[in-house]
Amino acid sequence: PEGEKWLVMNRRAYVSFGESQVREGDRFTVVRENERVRDPETGARIGVHVEKLGWLEITKVGPESSEALIKMSSAEMLRGDRLIPRIEPALEVPIRVGDVAGVDGQVALVTDDRTITGQRDVLFLNRGTDQGVDVGSVLEIFRPGAVVRDREPVDQPVSHLRHIVLATRERPLREGR
Repeated sequence: PEGEKWLVMNRRAYVSFGESQVREGDRFTVVRENERVRDPETGARIGVHVEKLGWLEITKVGPESSEALIKMSSAEMLRGDRLIPRIEPALEVPIRVGDVAGVDGQVALVTDDRTITGQRDVLFLNRGTDQGVDVGSVLEIFRPGAVVRDREPVDQPVSHLRHIVLATRERPLREGR
């Protein structure tokens, strides 16, 4: 709307999708690009970390633009924020134990400049569906342990991941827990 800089829940917004692109009732997740994710091994771009700002629903379709109602917001939305088709978050994610044996990769990005991660934090990995990792795959993140002379070398688990969120260039972002 005219004169408004920040958009929040239950406010109207105008989107640059017209009648050939959307229908009344279509839903979109509103995101803002935070940073590009690079593979720590190769330096190649493997994705984009986006901040989810909320979601909206198209309420009135025009020839070149449409009106929408912001149904949920977790942060202020600004002109230029991006829209992606809304995928309802899964209420349950089936755990897939043991199906990624032999996958060797690295953490490519820890969000929010964190140095320590915990349950429900989001990490980007440099492995994905091409290597057999999918939503629900259980992976173990570790740092090589110290060699103990009187025993076998031991790798100490740092954390267990239960729900992996995958984002690839070929597929839209998926939401996980």
